Parts: sequence; structure tokens; C-alpha cells
Amino acid sequence: MVEQQPRRVRRTVFIGLGGTGNEIVRRIKREMLTHGYNLPLFQYLVLDTVSFEEAPGMDEHMQIRNGEEYLYIGGYNPNEVLKHLENWPIIGRWWGNRNTTNLVTVDEGAGQMRSVGRMGFFYHFHAIEAQFQRIAFEITNATNRQQARAQNYEISGNSPIIYVIFSLCGGTGSSLFFDVAYVMRHLLKFTEKPIVVGIALMPGPYVNRINSRPQKTRLQANAYAALTELERLHNMAMGIEPRPDGRNLWNVDYSTNFQVASPELPFDYIYLVDNVTAGGETYDIDRVYTTTARTIFWLTAPPTAGKFWERAKNLSSKTLSSGGRTDNSGQKRFSIYSSFGSSTIKMDWSIERVRAILDNKVIDHIRQATPQRPQFLAWLTGPTTLFESVTSEQPAINPFPPDKALRPTGTYSNEIAIDEELEEYTVQYETALNNILRSPTWQRIRNKYKNDLWLFIDTHIRESLCTRGPIAVQQEIVSIDERLSTLLAAIQEEAQKSNEDAARRQTSYEETRRLPRAHSQVELIGRAILEMITRIYILRAFRRQNTPEELRNIAESKAHQRHLWYNARFHALLYKDVADTIIKPALVYLSERKALLADVDEMLEARQSRNLDKLKRPRNIRREQMSMDMLRPRHDEQKQVTAAQDNGLLHLERSIITMQYELFEDWPRMSGEVKTMLETAMNETVQDMLTSLDNAEHILERMTNNGRDVLKQRTTFLQGAECLWNITTDTDQELTAHVETIDLLGFGADPYQQISTEDLADLAQEELFRNYAAKPECIPTDFSTELGYIKTSHGVLISSIRYIHELQRAYHEMSTLRNAPYLHIDYSDAVRKGYSPLVATSITYREIITEWEEVADRLENYHSTIGREVRTTIHTYRWDLQQLASPPDEDERVVIGEPDDPIFELILKLREIILPLQQTPALADALMKLVDFNILLATQGWMECVPPELHSPYDAHSQEIRKEVRLTSLPPGQVIFVVMSAYQHRSSNMFRKAGVFVSVDR
Repeated sequence: MVEQQPRRVRRTVFIGLGGTGNEIVRRIKREMLTHGYNLPLFQYLVLDTVSFEEAPGMDEHMQIRNGEEYLYIGGYNPNEVLKHLENWPIIGRWWGNRNTTNLVTVDEGAGQMRSVGRMGFFYHFHAIEAQFQRIAFEITNATNRQQARAQNYEISGNSPIIYVIFSLCGGTGSSLFFDVAYVMRHLLKFTEKPIVVGIALMPGPYVNRINSRPQKTRLQANAYAALTELERLHNMAMGIEPRPDGRNLWNVDYSTNFQVASPELPFDYIYLVDNVTAGGETYDIDRVYTTTARTIFWLTAPPTAGKFWERAKNLSSKTLSSGGRTDNSGQKRFSIYSSFGSSTIKMDWSIERVRAILDNKVIDHIRQATPQRPQFLAWLTGPTTLFESVTSEQPAINPFPPDKALRPTGTYSNEIAIDEELEEYTVQYETALNNILRSPTWQRIRNKYKNDLWLFIDTHIRESLCTRGPIAVQQEIVSIDERLSTLLAAIQEEAQKSNEDAARRQTSYEETRRLPRAHSQVELIGRAILEMITRIYILRAFRRQNTPEELRNIAESKAHQRHLWYNARFHALLYKDVADTIIKPALVYLSERKALLADVDEMLEARQSRNLDKLKRPRNIRREQMSMDMLRPRHDEQKQVTAAQDNGLLHLERSIITMQYELFEDWPRMSGEVKTMLETAMNETVQDMLTSLDNAEHILERMTNNGRDVLKQRTTFLQGAECLWNITTDTDQELTAHVETIDLLGFGADPYQQISTEDLADLAQEELFRNYAAKPECIPTDFSTELGYIKTSHGVLISSIRYIHELQRAYHEMSTLRNAPYLHIDYSDAVRKGYSPLVATSITYREIITEWEEVADRLENYHSTIGREVRTTIHTYRWDLQQLASPPDEDERVVIGEPDDPIFELILKLREIILPLQQTPALADALMKLVDFNILLATQGWMECVPPELHSPYDAHSQEIRKEVRLTSLPPGQVIFVVMSAYQHRSSNMFRKAGVFVSVDR
């Protein structure tokens, strides 16, 4: 059997945040377990504000343990937290001065509010920290490493990898990823510096299945807000923006005794996952989840992972030393963003199914082997034969055989003399009987027969095990047991008959004896005197004296009867001893030998049942797997095995007998339990049989077949690995040229396939990727029926995101029209200043004027007065531009350098006209144009300040009264409507006041 090489693995943690993280982490776990990677060095954790739930019938490999692998961090009311913010100073530091309204109670999600979702991390921090500590212990624990090595794993000495998986769009995962990354870095910084990888899903997979425009806008705005927070850290790391304390990028208190202050970025790698591939194919959400999980698997466990990380550490795009790159607008940015894609295809052929078929054939052969009748030793045919055999071995065993029986000698005066002589014979016979079993001769003979019988048992069992197997031999053991048990019963019956015969002869002897057995010499003398007197005086007259000849005959007869008594005693004695010392021990010995084979049949039956389950089980096709992921072989497993037998390549019976001889040739001196040793031997034999299946087609051979039956699947496989690309197709070619790629093809080969990995690599490069200029690096794995094609791209700029402008518009729409202060996790003034635009927007003065004139035209159809007001405002703006000291050309790009720039007045006036109106579809275009002003201002460096709270006192320092409204319900000087928030320039700190309506009492 070919020795399996150790699997080299790297300690890895998979942390899923929110619903997206939950879905993907479960799929990752399934990939890991179904491929045999089940170690405590791989840790899984989901943090979510939705209660734990697993659907009935969920794949067991996707199930995670509640409370350990799933942590519920909901169950809090943010309104109560904010009411008592003095009790939560750690939350107050990042909550900032944003307005608060009725917030959702976090029971089943964070309502897509990022700042609300982040509260859960601080609210449940002690429970989260405990789980993080547990995970850190598991992946650094020396015992877990030793156990992995014992299971034939080689543990990489490299730093552990932590995957943080989340969506940028929701309220939970999008709000937690910074904190999770930094806290995990902090916990491991004193032992091993981890590699932290962010897997961020973009809005694409979600907005495609949502019909509600407001909800789509919120998802896109959340994503943009999260990306601006990432970019803020990148800009500080590159020195574009200052670090708050001069050193750290991140400085957050999580509890009174847990602070993270780090100069490092949260992620070493960030993958942005979209639902549209580089080839333009759109994936649904389930396929995005599955592709993401599958790609992470291939970058974690198989040898493709080792090669990937070896190459990834040399990527220049992820290093700050590269200094970043300038995007199309001239803004320098850190090109850390990456994307990936993967495609797998499996042969609808399983080595495990072949093993199951071969294994069942071995089991059938063993279980159906015909038992044979044992060739018993000749002396086991019956008790008489056995007795004669053992007594004829050594004549000296019986000191008084018939020819040596004690006989009368001399003459006798009377019968008393005869009886006296018979008493002497009896003493000699009893002495001989007492010494027989202790005699060395008998013990030698007894041991010889015992050993011969045991040798017969072992020899027969060994020969039967080697030729017919353990099931047939158990039936043959039953035959031997039956024969010995029958013989034992017969011997015991003969012993009983002999004892009864001896007892009868003893009784007869006692009745005819003239000299009764005395218990003392005095009693013997008294009885003799009494008998003599009786004979002389009473019977003498009536009795005739026996002649010497008659006395001689009486003596002969009585001596013969004494010998028959002795002979019966001798038979009974030997029968019993043979039963006790030869037959009974042999039965016990036989039972012990049978016990060595205990549970073998049950093991074979259970093993066969498992094999049948494998053969009946659907062939690894999962719900979200496309039919194109499975490749049909030219020959299925059963046909392949049958063909090997028909062609004489597979010698099943010979292999099984060889296995049995190798396993049982040393019977009974075996080093372990027969059941266990047989299982091991069967595994090795089945593995050896696989080498006979030379018609086993490798999946690469099948994929490069020119037949039409695989053409579509080959095309799907090759195209399916395209990156879930998230950059615009019209991105500047110079930027695209900086993108670094790592493409890998993972494949394996079992020894039975008799093809080297080198030949397979050549086949892949020359045939499968014949028309590809950039060919993937081929990496051997231990998956012989599965191909994994992984493509990664690195060095994408944030401004190259495919729909970055849509995200930007959604973000400013939420700020401008919906006054949503919950987009950012940190709303403190110092942090908000760093939320710079991700993409530049420019527009000419003429374009502004033209666009709003068109808006005025459309509004006149809705409301003529409103249309005229808008048109008048545009004309005023044009006039104001001409009054400037240096009037701009209307075809120039708009530049907003001063807080008194005419555009601020234009925005204020337009907002005064449009915002108070009832929101109708007719106003939608105008509202979006107002959003464009926010985008323009942000691009020009103007940061929107927190809007004044309604009903707060008017502040002349930061606010400009645009209108006074008489209200009796409010005291005078109260802000009743915010036309426009104040703006502050990020670099110059110039300030533009907010425009407000104020209450008056006159």
C-alpha cells in the first residue's frame, strides 16, 4: 500500500459577521469537513444580531455549535443605551454628537444601521472576548498540534490566518469588521502575528434581488460609508492624513481594562466580492456565497493554499512601501484591494465508491466461503478408541492388565485365608490406582494428547483462516466444538458406567467376604473368634469342609472378580482424567480461539452496510451546485471493476487468499484483535486492488477529451473561475497594468491511476489551457477526482470600483435627503474629517446651469410657480458668477474655494424651494440634482457638518437665518427647519454656516 503523505495545513480562523458571514462560514465548514479537514486548528465563529437558527435537515457539515461557534450579540435597545450614555462611555466616544431618533430594538438584526449594529460589539464585549480568547488558545495550543500530527498532518510554522467575512451593506457585519480585526490582532500580537484577511461582499449580490429603492439606497450608502472608513485608515497609513495621536491608526477602548491601540492596518489583504465576473456573467446570491466559500477553502487547506500564500507575501500592491498609486483624479490611494474567483469540477466517479465496490466483493467472498468438515484426529472418534489409544501408548500405564492380574498362589485351609489374600490384592490395586494419575508416564501421555489436540485446533483454524477466512472457520469451530462436546459426554457416560460396574462388584465382594473389613485389630480378632466358635459348635455337625481343590477354585473366582473391580475403577479413573485434563481444556481453548474471532461477522456486516450507503448516496451534488460542476466518466465504478475482472487484471480471490495468509499465518500468535487487524488488512488489500484498474480515467484526461460531451463543461469550468471582479471595465489602462494576478490549478492523482503529477501538469498546460496566454501554476493535491481553478487579482484602487459613483450618490442621498447619521460607525468630529470622497466628481458651470434649466422645464409641468422660481434662481446664479472679481468661463470646471462662493447660495435657494414640497415622483429628478451638489462639495474638500437639531436654539455663530416663521407653539429663536447643513473645508478649515428657518412670535 502506498504511504499517504502528510497533509500540510496552516492554522486558520473563519469569523463570519452578520447574515452574510453566517452563510459563508457554514459553507466553508462544509468544504473543509467534506474534504477531510477536521481539526481544532481550524476554528469557526459567527457573530450576528439575529438569533441562532438552523433549518431542519440542514447538511450536518454546515451545522455550527450555538454559544461556541455562533454568538448572538443582539437583545439590546439602543434607545436605552443612548438615554444612559454616561453608563456607556466607551460607546459615547464614537457615537459623537449625531442626532438620535427612535432606533430599532436589536432583536433580529440591526435594521441596516451600522452604528446601531456596532453597539452590539461593545454591549456583548465580554462574551465576544471570551470566544476570541478560546479561539486564540485552540490555534496556539501545543496539544492540538500534536493531535494533528498524529492524524498525519504537518503543521505549518507560519503565522495563523484569520478570515473576517462580512457584507459591506448591512447593519451588523458592515459595522463590526474593524473591531473584530483589531481585537483579534491584539489578542495574538504577543504570541504570533496573524495574517488578517477581509472578505467584503459588495452591494451587487443584494440590490439585484431587492425591489425597494430606499432599501437599495441604504445598502449602497452603507457600503460607501464602510469603504470611506477603510480609506481613512489607508490615507493615515500612507501619511496623506495625520494620525490622531501621531502614532496609531486605531485607538479604541472596549472595556475598562481592554484597549486596542494599533499603528497597523486592520487587514493584510482585502477581497471585494461582487456578483459580476470579469467575463460579465452575473451570479445570484447563493452562487456568490458558494464561490466565496469554495475559494477560501482552496486558499486555506489544500496545497494550493501553501503556494498561494508563498506568492501573495511578495505582492507589491499590498505593501505601504509602494507609496500607493495615483488614480485618474490625481488622488494617491493604497492599492490593497483584491478580487478572486474559483471554479471546481468533480468527476461523477469516486474512489470511495470503487473502494466500496471492491470492499463488498471482499466481504462477500469472506462471508460466503464454504466451510469444510474438519479432518479429526483418529482417537477423537469415540471414548473406546480414545481409551485404547492412550492406554496403548505405554503398557506401564496399567500396572495390572489382564495378563498381570493378581492370581492365587499356594493352598488354602479355608475361605478366611482366601479373603485375607484378597484383602492384600485390594490394597495393591488401590495403591496402583492412587499412583496412576501421579505417574510421570501418565502425565507425559496426557500432556501429549492435550498438546496434540490443541495443535490440531490451531492448525485447522490457521489453515481454514488462510484459505476460507474467519466466517467459515467459525462454523468449523462449531463442528469441532460439537465433536468434542459429544466425545466429552460419551467419555463421561463411560466413566459413569465404569464407576457403577466397580460399585456393583465391590458390593458383591463385600457380601461374600468371610473376613469383613475391620476398623481395628481388636474388632477383627473378636469377629474371627466368634466365627470360629460358631463353626465349631453350631454348624460343625451340619457342614461339610471344602476340599483344597474347591478352595482353589473359589480363590481363582474371587481374584478374577477383584481384578474386574480394579479394571472398572481403572477405566473410570482414566475416563474422568481424560475428560478433565484433555477434552474440557480443549473446549475452553477452542472457546478462547473462537472469542478471538468475535464480532468479525458483525464488523463485516456493518462495513458492508456502510458501503451500500455510499453506493446509494447521491453523488455529492448540492443544491447550489450547478449540474455543470459534475463530469460524467466514460465508465462508472461498477463497470470499471467488472471490466478489470473480465480482463484478468483484477484477481479478487487470489488477493483475498494472499491477504488471509499474510494476516493469519502466525495464528494464534497475533499482535492484536482479529477484527481490527482484518479491517486494516482489508483496507490495504482494497488499496492494492485499485492498481489493477488501469482503465481509471483521470479527470484531467476526461476534461481534455475532444468529445462534445465535455465541451460545455470544460468551457464552463474555465470561465467560471473569472474573478468576481469589481472594477470598471473602462478603468485606465495604466491602472489595470498594475494589477497583479495569482492563478492556480489544483489537481491530484491516486497511485491506482498510474499517471504522474508531472504528466498531468503537462496535460493541463498543453491541452486544457492551450489557448490561454497566462496559464495557471499547477499544484498537486490529494483530490484525484476534483479540479480547482483559482484566480486572484490584486492591486485594485478603490476609485476603480465598478459602481463607485452609484455608491457615492446613494451615500449623499442618505445624508442630504434622509438625514441619516447612522451610516458611519464613528461620528466624532475628528474622525469624520477623514471621511474623504472615494472618487472625484467634476462639472462645468455651464453644465450646472443647463441641467437646472432642464429641471425647471420639467417642474413647470408639475407646478408652474415652482418651475419659474427655479429658473429665476439659476439666472441669479449666472449673474452672481459674472459679478466675481475674476468671472469664470462657463465651460470651466467648477471650483469652490471660498465659503461665500455663489454655489452655496444657489444650493440654499434651490433647497428652500424644493425640500418643503410634498415628495412626488415629479420631484425625484430635482432631489437627485440636489444630491449631486453634496457630491460636488465633498469632492472639493467641503465636509458636511452635523445638522442643527430641530427645536434647538438658533446659533448665530454657526447658522444663518434663511426665513423666520411665526409659530405660537414654539418659543422664538428655535430652529424649525434645516435648509442646508454647515460645511467645513477639510484642509483650510474655512466654514460655511448652516441655513435654517427660525421661529418668531410676531
